[in-house]
Amino acid sequence: MQRRKFISISAAGLGLSQVPGLLRLRQGSVAAATGPLDLASLPELQKAGSLLHKNTALGPVLLISQPAPVVVQAVDPRCPHDGCLVNWKSSNKLFVCPCHGAEFKASGQLSKGPAKSPLTTFKASVVNGRILVSAA
Repeated sequence: MQRRKFISISAAGLGLSQVPGLLRLRQGSVAAATGPLDLASLPELQKAGSLLHKNTALGPVLLISQPAPVVVQAVDPRCPHDGCLVNWKSSNKLFVCPCHGAEFKASGQLSKGPAKSPLTTFKASVVNGRILVSAA
């Protein structure tokens, strides 16, 4: 066997030997995305009014808090129309897209276009003063 052919085959074999480890890593990432994420404390969110977490296992998550009774909402802040990050307008209780003016209710439901679908929502719960978020 020629040296060059031996090196090529050996390199290919080494690369293939790494596939099971890469698959386990990818499966672990998916599992992490399905479990609840601890994103903030309730007092921290109440003080800020809204908190944006750009890089979570679920993707970007925008948390809002509404008083009396306390309700915590978690949405994917990317507008379904063009992908811009929406802003929470607490005075109007609306998410507003700065790019094209689409509006969404606090529940994520579409209120005004040009978007044609609601924001993606997540399940949010408060446990021992911490806000836990998971896929809906």
